[in-house]
Amino acid sequence: MSLSSASICKACAKCLSQLSVPCTREKIEWFLGFTFPWSPVGPPKASYQHLNVDSVHQAASEGCHLCLYIKLMDHEGCCKKASQVPFFFHASGSRATRTLLIDHECGNKQSFRLMYFPISIKVKASEILDASIFGESTQSAHCQALASGWMHSCNASHSRCAARLKKMTNLESSQLPTRLLDLQGAHMTPYIRLVHTKTEKINDSYVTLSHCWGAKQLIKLTTANIEQFSRNIEIRSLPQTFRDVIEVCGWYNLRYIWIDSLCIIQDSEADWNTESAAMKSVYSNGILNIAASSAVDSSCGLFARRPPHLKAPLVLDVPKRGARVLHITMDTLSRSITDGPLASRGWVLQEWLLAPRVLHFGKQLFWECPEMLACETYPQGSPDRSLIPEPYLFALKNSVSSVISTPDSQLTSPQEKAGVYQAWRDICGEYSRRDLSVGSDKIVALSGVANLFQSILKDTYMTGSWKSTFISDMCWVVASQRRAWHSLNVGRQTYSMKPARPPEYGAPSWSWMSVSDQIFWSKRDRSQELAVLCWPNRSRSHNEPISPQRNFVTVLGVLRPVKWKLIPINVGTHPKFQLFWDGFEAFEFVRWRTIWLDDLGAKSFPSEEIFFLPLLISGYLGSSIEGVILCQAGRNHYRRIGYFNLDEYGVLGALFFELKSPATRLRHPWNHFRKREKKINPDKGPWLFDTLFGQNTPDVSDPDQSRKPKGWQVQDIQQALGPYDESKFRPLEVQEIQIV
Repeated sequence: MSLSSASICKACAKCLSQLSVPCTREKIEWFLGFTFPWSPVGPPKASYQHLNVDSVHQAASEGCHLCLYIKLMDHEGCCKKASQVPFFFHASGSRATRTLLIDHECGNKQSFRLMYFPISIKVKASEILDASIFGESTQSAHCQALASGWMHSCNASHSRCAARLKKMTNLESSQLPTRLLDLQGAHMTPYIRLVHTKTEKINDSYVTLSHCWGAKQLIKLTTANIEQFSRNIEIRSLPQTFRDVIEVCGWYNLRYIWIDSLCIIQDSEADWNTESAAMKSVYSNGILNIAASSAVDSSCGLFARRPPHLKAPLVLDVPKRGARVLHITMDTLSRSITDGPLASRGWVLQEWLLAPRVLHFGKQLFWECPEMLACETYPQGSPDRSLIPEPYLFALKNSVSSVISTPDSQLTSPQEKAGVYQAWRDICGEYSRRDLSVGSDKIVALSGVANLFQSILKDTYMTGSWKSTFISDMCWVVASQRRAWHSLNVGRQTYSMKPARPPEYGAPSWSWMSVSDQIFWSKRDRSQELAVLCWPNRSRSHNEPISPQRNFVTVLGVLRPVKWKLIPINVGTHPKFQLFWDGFEAFEFVRWRTIWLDDLGAKSFPSEEIFFLPLLISGYLGSSIEGVILCQAGRNHYRRIGYFNLDEYGVLGALFFELKSPATRLRHPWNHFRKREKKINPDKGPWLFDTLFGQNTPDVSDPDQSRKPKGWQVQDIQQALGPYDESKFRPLEVQEIQIV
């Protein structure tokens, strides 16, 4: 094709021509993280602005192709709501290949990320796709050919995909879903029908559908209509998404599809329990998953209309710079997928992770398999992954695909197992941010992925955690604004009163599955355990929520009593509080401290006394201690209410010793342990962590570490911190702690 460069307005030309000056990482972080565009301080020198939204729209109407790009990318009109706020252009990367970031602060911040480079550097003129080949809908003949081509390429040349697909050929009836929809007559008659795989021979592969049910009434399989559906289902009675997916199956000449609402008896609890427990095999054995990623419910359909201009790379004629290419990056293109309605649903995560291949229907088509992430704009994949990494959700799926493709016999090294456990935590963090229409599904909606990991790890699953890494798994943190105390902020912080631990979840307090907020785990280099799991979770199955009182664990460790006190304030219902150890301000001497509460809104602090349970110690700034905060929950039982992370000389002594004398008779009692820890850990000497555990101590995230961890033997630490004045201090004893 002949290459012609598009014209741009003077403002865009000035921005792009000036972006040859590198903008440092520090400037970008400073600007994006702490200063708004309208700040008197202004943006860094290597950022340039387009006057405002109105000027962008005016320039687009006058023929500026870059302004038209920006206008079309703001398809939701968010920027138009703040029309006088300027757009800022930033650049990073090498002089040859730059990353162009276009920012607009409009309350709901809009960022468009593009790759910007000379044609001769990254792409030839003949490789630039013409926008005219893209249809105005994902139903176009071009999309159909592209989707078919991706499947053919995957079957023919992807070795990792071939290994998984080989297992899907000639599936036994026990490996198939209980029911499938037979589409054989769909293109000749107005009917499809429900087939029962235990009584009918299935000789073809099947497709699965991921979709949002939404609030509208949806056609469902029930005990009353199952016989009728086994004879026929009228296609025109189906919602638009179901009819569209029948058409897409025709692109691939595939006869069978599995749709949850039509293949599980919705008014039978017994059938629902059986089928929901089989989600691992349903989605992992399907040849393809079709995802209605942008549809809020099944009436919206799969196909979307969109401006074809946004699909092809844009060639610009930059004054004094020559022809330049603008590629929209994969993370910007995929927002209709990663930020779409489907990506907010809890059930859909395991559907996405378990499926061997996914065809996403968003503003454009996306193809995802273990060896390729492609879309209409990049049919062969992203042109430069080293410059712009693939979006997080796709990277997460890729890591799971790597886990699945690893034979059990090869998962022998500690590093490989640690990587699998880390992949599990990444999945948990993503799952915890998603919504569930039915709260009691919290445990079962991830059971398929749990079954997969259990088969690989050969470990005991414990309601979101694993027996081998249980102590460190307990150190999860609620990611919302529930920081009650943080060293980087002056004074105490207010705390949200919104309840975050719904009782219908059916998970014990020690499990992250008991909270409704997103969670995460802190990163650490090396750590040792300060507690030991005595015996595993007593729940009957990780698929079955049961009473938390019967779902407790017993941990061997040290409980540090702490008093807490609310500070009355006159601002709404957001309390502040103080913590005391033996009458002294708990963190008076601790510089680095973070206290995260799980759920004060549900009155999780029912008593005056709470307890710190140290779980992990790592070698950072002397001694960094992580653990959980507990309160009494009945005789000999405790309930988790928060997380703590303390780092300062003297913390070990304050956690593992208590005062004998009344606090009023002593001044700064913990100075003794501060001095002792500094003596053990001088500035140029061995760290306290290394002194106690050795310099080559492996991380506790590795369950196969060569030497048995000593961290739980608190007496060793207490002895290392001695000698101490026995008339003033009493070492706390290790005890069995039952946490519900």
